[in-house]
Amino acid sequence: MRVIPDLHPDDTRNRDHIATWLRRIREGRHISQPQAADRYGCTEFAFSHMELRRSWHVTTVQHWARVYDYRLQLTPLGLTVPDDGDPLAAMYEHTSPATAEAEDRLDLRIYVNNLARIRRAAGLTLAALGERMGCTEPAVHRREANPDRVLVSTLQRHTRALGGVLDLSLVPVFEGAAV
Repeated sequence: MRVIPDLHPDDTRNRDHIATWLRRIREGRHISQPQAADRYGCTEFAFSHMELRRSWHVTTVQHWARVYDYRLQLTPLGLTVPDDGDPLAAMYEHTSPATAEAEDRLDLRIYVNNLARIRRAAGLTLAALGERMGCTEPAVHRREANPDRVLVSTLQRHTRALGGVLDLSLVPVFEGAAV
């Protein structure tokens, strides 16, 4: 597998920051790695490895944040989503997720759909964006069409290639709040 480097060193630092933030939440709550692994639904070894890695699927980080009652928020900085009447955006706007997992999946799909809308509004083809990202046209198409298994680093490259920055942050989920 070919590893494509980040387009900007801040993207690596942002992933490091999220990993450190999640580890500090765990430690601050006096949750051991075995306990966290149990909550996440994996082995202690796998969880330990996850805390050390900096290349995760977005869904992995979303689930990891939920273990500590947080949500991963994906925000494109420096980009404006066009008011283009996109039918998929309209459908997403009227979707009410029933579970935390469904809410996270919807957040990811909205983010990626917004990137596709920005790309189209800028007049960029899939091939042109792929060239900027260092990947192929079919790879960009797959990610835009089915973002469920996209890597955080890929979303960062995608956003950078469009001229923006992916801001990753954690927001608390409060008891009694809507999922």
